[in-house]
This record gives sequence, structure tokens and C-alpha cells, in this order.
Amino acid sequence: MTANTHATGTDRVAEVADKIPADWYINVQGDEPIIEPQTIKSVLPTETEKSQIITVKTKISNPTEVLNFNVVKAITSEDDRAIFFTRTAAPFPKSGENYAYYKHLGLYAFTRDALLFFKNTPQGAVEKIEEIELLRFIEHGWHITGNTGKNGGNVAATIPSKLPTTTRKSRPPSHKSGIGNGTNQAKQRLFQQIW
Repeated sequence: MTANTHATGTDRVAEVADKIPADWYINVQGDEPIIEPQTIKSVLPTETEKSQIITVKTKISNPTEVLNFNVVKAITSEDDRAIFFTRTAAPFPKSGENYAYYKHLGLYAFTRDALLFFKNTPQGAVEKIEEIELLRFIEHGWHITGNTGKNGGNVAATIPSKLPTTTRKSRPPSHKSGIGNGTNQAKQRLFQQIW
């Protein structure tokens, strides 16, 4: 087991990398309890992979998630290189252009060198304010591949209000719950008014 003093899941995996040599380490964060197997496959490195860090993004289908600071937004280049991760609604839709927003999932593949760098490098200013650990790499110029996952239905259980949704998704269909449905509809109406 790993120490109980780690601030992030990446710190925990970095401890493993320090003790057990391997080419790649896959990290599924604890707030992704029902992640799909095909989504995990999307971070597996190929023989031609040039990046030392691979993560996954999925298209946001619920517009309220764009405004939710618990949903980390992923902004990538045309070739899937991560440009930025943020908790804000970014990019901001000033021009009114139709834009597909993506959320970042707590799923990573790291090389040993990347994890040892993370372990031995203090947090930068942007990582501290956003509380997104991958920003440590971006602040130091690392290349991160942000693959698009095959489905966007994962529900991260980062806050208590997500737990009823996560529980509903993990139960058989006969166990339906109406918790939060009215709240979600109200959030969607508010989002449409703001948008």
C-alpha cells in the first residue's frame, strides 16, 4: 500500500513508480467509480506514442457541466495535445460560435520519468489555484496527449451531490431514483438563459 499523506492520486502513483520500475503506469482516479473499459483502453500508449503522459476527455452533453467547477474542462489542439485544463467555462463563448466542450476524466497513463518529475517538482501557481495536478506538467512544458474517449457517460463522484447519480448509474434499471431530477432541470433552464 501507499502512504496516507498524498495530496493527489498522481502522488500515490508516483510513490509506486519510485518503488516498482515499469514503462507505463495507468492511474484511474478514485472519483471515477464506473468508468467504462473502452475508456481505459483509450489511454493505453501505442508503439508510436511520443508523449510521456496520456489522458482522456469526453464530450460534454449536459450543458450545466460547462459551468460546474467540479467538472474539469479539457482544451486540446487539433492533434490532441493538451493546451489547458480548467474548472471554468473555457473557452468563453464570446463570439457565439458553436463549440463542443470536453470534460477531463480522472484517467491517466504516465511514464516512470513523468511520475518521478511530478514527485520531485513543487506545485506551480496555476496548479495551486485550479487544483488540477496535470497543470504541473503543462506549466513546465510537458507534452500531454488528450485522447477523446469513446463515451461521455462517466460520472465522477467528486462531490456529495454526484453520489445519487453515481448510485443510480451503478444500480440495475429496476432501482430508479428521482433524486436531483428537478434540480438538474432547473440548472439546465438557468444555463440556457445565461447562454
